[in-house]
Amino acid sequence: MKRKLNLKKPEISSEEIAKGRDFQSVLKEIQTAPPQAPTKSFFKSWIGMSTVAAIVAVVVTIAVVDPFSWQKDSKDQDEVENTIKGTDTNGSEEFTYQERKGPFIDPPFEKLDVPYENYKIKGDRGGEIVTKTGSKIKIPKGSLKDENGNAVKGEVEVKVREFHDPVDFFLSGIPMKYDSAGHQYDFESAGMIEVYAFQGGKVLKIDPTKPVSISLRTNSDETKFNVYELDTVGKNWKYQGKDKVKGKEEDGKIDVLAEEIYTWKDTSAKGFFFGDSLMWYKNQSPVITAQLQKKSDIILQEILVIQKDIVKLEERKPLQPKKVTKGLYRFNLEVNKGEFPEIAVYKDVQWEVGPENKDFNDEMYKIQFDNAVIKDGATRGTYTVTFFKGNVKKQVTVYPVFEGADYDRALKLFEEKNKEYLSKVEQKKELEKKKQEDYKQLIENVKKEQEKMKKESDAMLKQMKDENNKQQELWALRANVTREFTIRNFGVWNCDNPHLMNASSMNAAFYDQDGQPVRMVNVCLVNRKLNGLTFCWLHSNNGVFRYSQKGKHFMWTVNDAGQLLACNEQEWEMRESIKMNGTFDKIVLKNTGVDPKTADDIKKYFFETSPSF
Repeated sequence: MKRKLNLKKPEISSEEIAKGRDFQSVLKEIQTAPPQAPTKSFFKSWIGMSTVAAIVAVVVTIAVVDPFSWQKDSKDQDEVENTIKGTDTNGSEEFTYQERKGPFIDPPFEKLDVPYENYKIKGDRGGEIVTKTGSKIKIPKGSLKDENGNAVKGEVEVKVREFHDPVDFFLSGIPMKYDSAGHQYDFESAGMIEVYAFQGGKVLKIDPTKPVSISLRTNSDETKFNVYELDTVGKNWKYQGKDKVKGKEEDGKIDVLAEEIYTWKDTSAKGFFFGDSLMWYKNQSPVITAQLQKKSDIILQEILVIQKDIVKLEERKPLQPKKVTKGLYRFNLEVNKGEFPEIAVYKDVQWEVGPENKDFNDEMYKIQFDNAVIKDGATRGTYTVTFFKGNVKKQVTVYPVFEGADYDRALKLFEEKNKEYLSKVEQKKELEKKKQEDYKQLIENVKKEQEKMKKESDAMLKQMKDENNKQQELWALRANVTREFTIRNFGVWNCDNPHLMNASSMNAAFYDQDGQPVRMVNVCLVNRKLNGLTFCWLHSNNGVFRYSQKGKHFMWTVNDAGQLLACNEQEWEMRESIKMNGTFDKIVLKNTGVDPKTADDIKKYFFETSPSF
């Protein structure tokens, strides 16, 4: 027998789903958005579960809808706004902050939320739905009822979405706090699911005698979690008992493996996640090398300057005086002291004609020369004098000499000047030697730094491989673990472990990276030890911002311009105090530059930039 399925009926809208949460409104037509790929969870190294097919003749479509857009159209009746004014530490700039408490469910983005998966079953037959993560929803035969309590027949549309990590919780805007007996708790989640069924544009109910069975894929195999139902009317979670963990090999093994991976990330070099650390080494290695190279170039330049100074000193080296030689010609001649500093220190210098001048004789003294020019000779201590007479010139090689007492005075002066000279040269050579040693040490440091970086990066690669092996083992374990429970109402159901808020208080002032105050609707605080988050409104609780001192934290928010801002855990730890009508903790929320189209875009950013993931 052939069966025909009508796939062109209008899908249920997000607004209609939201109305259906209270089971009061009739559904209208909607426009569906393009299909979205399934998200990958990453908290505590948890990765999205494998995709499996739906069974029992279930037809699957996926559409992105916004089940909470109705809450954005107008303010919740409990929403309040107050103005807080102040100035910075030096009183030079005024700031205005808005204290705000928003809707009970308040997604941060107008057009981005965790997408629903859409399924169709036969209402009178029931069926089992297998989601893309592998979670199962078993609807018994005859379990679905209309608003009048009548059994449903024919085609039924079932909408499902799951939440497994802080980004999922963040995008959904679903609160992760629990109030009980006057105490407030933060939820640590092992998985959350939202389920609705519709027919003919109306929300359906579950026959309480035939509850729907949920087998929810999970990121933990521990048995400490309870089951809670979200009460959107009472604006709180209702405790509905315990779930059963199925498929675990030993209690807590998944969490032990996750914590090992988590610890590796926390202790990786430079405080970053492995991928960031390797990228840091890749980027820093040439930077450090360039810095050291720059230093070495400076030292080389200094060595060259010192060597030039030594050459200049040698050029001015005092010339040891010589006595006159009997039988050789000599004469007096004034010289430019600036040109010949080695001679300038002496007085009463005579110039002795060298024996190599064979044609110098007594006749030379009889000539009245027009001019005479003296220059350095071929070797130090020898000079060449050129005599000019009309067009005739005569060159003579001469030597400076001293006679009698003049020689004694010149010798004494030489010994003093030579001692000074030797001392200066020795200082310069010692300095040059030190600079040469510095240069050699710097080159060795460059080599050692490169070897160190290579060693550390190699060790990190090995550690990444070890982590990957643990990840594979973790995924294999998680592939078989589910949390089993039943529901008697459609809506949001959460497997959670509540933690009593032993919170500390601070007056918080939020700024962007340019030092400008940030106006936000809400901010979410993630404690890396818990798979959960806390939504906080700016200056809530009379300007006091509450947080747990245990664990490491980072924050996300979306500003009025729709930009995703974040404060990572290092910046959280380094926050400073400022004066603003009292003392405030300054929290800097930097623009991530992420323009998210899907939840995966946000997860990718935090996975690549935060040590906690």
